[in-house]
Formats: sequence, C-alpha cells, structure tokens
Amino acid sequence: MLSLRSIAMRRRPSLCARWPSRSAFHRTRARCVVAALVASAGWLTAEPVQAQDSSVEGRATSGKVPNHAFWVGVRAGLFVPYGGLYADHALVTTPFQDVATAGPSLELDVGARFMRRFIGYAFVDQAFLGRGNSAAWTEPHGGQSRAATQSLGLGLRWESNPDTWGIVADVAAGYRWFTAEWENATSVRMGGLGDVRVGLGATIRVAPNLLLAPMASVFTGGFTDRTLNGAPLGSEMSTYVASALTLSGHFDVY
Repeated sequence: MLSLRSIAMRRRPSLCARWPSRSAFHRTRARCVVAALVASAGWLTAEPVQAQDSSVEGRATSGKVPNHAFWVGVRAGLFVPYGGLYADHALVTTPFQDVATAGPSLELDVGARFMRRFIGYAFVDQAFLGRGNSAAWTEPHGGQSRAATQSLGLGLRWESNPDTWGIVADVAAGYRWFTAEWENATSVRMGGLGDVRVGLGATIRVAPNLLLAPMASVFTGGFTDRTLNGAPLGSEMSTYVASALTLSGHFDVY
C-alpha cells in the first residue's frame, strides 16, 4: 500500500516542474529580444517609405494648375487689317489698306483664372502698322510718317487642358483707336466701341507657372468717330475686318 505521503507527493507538482530551468529562461529571453529588434526595424523602415510616398504624392498634386490664380502675360504677333474705314454720301468705301497695312502688335493681359479652365482678363493692345497702299493719300501729304491702332477691353479665355497641352479659345471685346499721320502734319483719327475678337489656338505648358499659346484671331468692328485734321470724315461708318497671328506667354501666380 502506498503511504499517505507518497500519494501527496504524486498530486503536488515538484518545484522543477513548476519553474523552468535556467537554460530555458535564457532561451525565452533571447527570443523576446530578437522579436523586439525585428519589430523596431520594421517600424523604422516603414516610416521612410511612407514619407517618400507622401512626398511623391505631393509632387504629383503640385503639378496641377489650381482652380484660382492671378494671371498675367503678353502676346506678340502680326496684325493684318482689311475691310473699310468709312464711306461717303455715295457709299463709296475707303479701304483700310489704302491708309494702313499690316504691322507688328503687342498686347498685355492681366486677369484671374477660375474653375481651372476659364480666365477672365483685361487687355491693352498696340499695333504698329505699315504705310497705306493708296497714292491718293500719300502724294498730297508728302508721304506717310506713321500709322497705329490700339485697343482696350475685356476678354474670356478657355483652356481644354491647362496642365500640359491642349486647345485654347478666346473671345474679347473693347474700344479701338486708329491714327495715321503724314509729313505735312495731316492726321486721321478714328475710334469706335464694339471691336470684337475671336481666337483659336493651342496651349503648351513649358513650366509649372508658364504657358505658351500660338493663336490665330479674327477682329471686326467699325469706327463711329472719324476726323481728318479735326474735321468730321466720311458720312457713313464702314466695317473693318482684321486677322492676327500671335504667340503668347502667360504666368499663373499662386
């Protein structure tokens, strides 16, 4: 028969079974240290990757033109006038090119971008025209000294893709002046509200803030105010037409 002491010893686990040995304790602690080092290394490597992804995403977002921006630029090109300047009582029209012909033009635009693709702007334009073709205007006055036209107005522009390259459409209206002078101090001065311009071209973004745009435009209007040396000129208004080929550079400031 088993004694009561032996039965009690069988039911109670020994101290060796309750506590691990010293070698097992060291192995467990080593595993914990290795696991902690691996977790720390993973956290350190994940943070730079996340920061790099954020910077790449930021660069991609910064490459897009914003919805709103201050907009300014210039256009340079060739202005070619056609049509008539005025008509007399017999409705005989004096052609524009009798008094002035094609010449270089320069325009300053200032406005604002809105809804990304639309731009509202104000403009001032100056064209330095060539001498007229009609000897009836040149010979009696000792030769033509200068001819020029200016316009001032408002415009609206639409760009299909302001981020890279695309199509641009432009419409504007304003007041146009025309001046021609001859060597003997004879001068013709004209002006009229209702100069309308429609243009179509292409856009090419060459820098984050700079957009180039070659464009072909058509103008039409009429001079209601006309004088020759201060006296009224002509009895009827005629309609002029002009065309222009321009290259513009505009900045988005934001």
